[in-house]
Amino acid sequence: MYPRCPVCHRPVLRLVMERLRRRLPAVATGVALLGAAALPLRADPAEPELLTPPKGPPLSDNLGQALDLPPWFGLAAGYTAEPMGNTAGGLVRTGSWADQLDLEVSVGSGSDQDGWRLRASLANLLGTPLFNRQIGALFPLQQVSNPQGFWLQGLWLEHQRGDLVLRAGDNLNLNASVGAPVYEWYVNGMINDTLNLALPGLPLAPWNSLGATADVPLAPGLSAHYGAFQLSSLRAPGRADAFRGWRFNADRNDGVVQALRLDWSPGPSGAPLAACRDPEAPWLLQRARPGCSDPVQLASQLPDPLVQLGALSGSWTFPQLANPRRVERNANVLFAHATVPLALPVGHGSRLWATGVAGLEPAVNPVTSVLMGGLLVQGPLPHRPFDQLVLGLARSGLSPDLRDSGGRSFSSESAVEVDYILRINSKLALQPGVQWILNPGGSGRLPDVVAPGLQISLTF
Repeated sequence: MYPRCPVCHRPVLRLVMERLRRRLPAVATGVALLGAAALPLRADPAEPELLTPPKGPPLSDNLGQALDLPPWFGLAAGYTAEPMGNTAGGLVRTGSWADQLDLEVSVGSGSDQDGWRLRASLANLLGTPLFNRQIGALFPLQQVSNPQGFWLQGLWLEHQRGDLVLRAGDNLNLNASVGAPVYEWYVNGMINDTLNLALPGLPLAPWNSLGATADVPLAPGLSAHYGAFQLSSLRAPGRADAFRGWRFNADRNDGVVQALRLDWSPGPSGAPLAACRDPEAPWLLQRARPGCSDPVQLASQLPDPLVQLGALSGSWTFPQLANPRRVERNANVLFAHATVPLALPVGHGSRLWATGVAGLEPAVNPVTSVLMGGLLVQGPLPHRPFDQLVLGLARSGLSPDLRDSGGRSFSSESAVEVDYILRINSKLALQPGVQWILNPGGSGRLPDVVAPGLQISLTF
């Protein structure tokens, strides 16, 4: 006999069963919820395939990895060649070949991106230097346009911890302190790399001087970049050409130039571009569209969106343009830059950019204003998703104190550049293009120049 319930005089088991039956809906609901929680969540749809340019030989990222060097020893190399000809305008019809072989060496603790490193930048330049002077243009038409020889472009000690980078050395140049990534897409020297700065004594690559720089993160996407460099007539373009950067002197009469720049990067770095594979021709990539049955991602070959504000201030004995026997003690330059995404009906992604530069002392600064802008389009052809169309424009306004030997003044010189970057693989790119130089020489006495050319870029 089962014991009876003293309250209701029913067997205990029957009482339990009846109570369980009354509560069965709630129990079933709880069991269902627990079961649902125990089951794995349904996975998100697969990420679209990421396409990258084919790797070129060697299949490693740089020369050090190809040679299986230890992590404390870094080695990378690059080669750039720029054949060019003047087919119309200017002083003469002539051609030029200039090339540069770069070697970057680093030794230090930790990885190449963290810890202390001693770095050296070497370059061997060959070909026809100063092609622009032969045809009567004021500013170089080529990125590789410096005196021939084996150059020491830089020698410095570097410490990196995340985004914080500190550098100091007797052989540093100013380029990184005033540049923006988008400038590297261009061949014309007025656009490429250095804001067309023309103050005397500036250590612009391949020239160098004693200096120190700091790249400091301030907030997500916001960073400050500061540099201070020696101004020396013995290490500047002209008198120092024969030393090819292999000079380490300092003098009490030297000056100093300081650069401060704020960078704001509004988006993630290196974000891929969206595309759609053609269902009838899988080797063709169309522009991304809603309802695409086979979406893919493309590794971006474009510079990241960026906004820059900066200033350059020099303290030295700057000779006046109108009377070199007289000097000014200070010279200042202000600059601003923006690279922004742009939606176009062609290509998989585009960048529109603009730069403005103001030289505040026309008595000593030959270039008082620079206006530049351009457009980059990745994948303008459906079967070439990593190629790029490049358009650039630049105008350099000249100081009213700048005169030729006959006392005539100058106005401005402008350049238009149109290129197509043919991305062969991750190591090799061919960049055919043409430049149109308006008012070469800045005096109005020479016809405009038309100069087709080709840039060959190889990294290994």
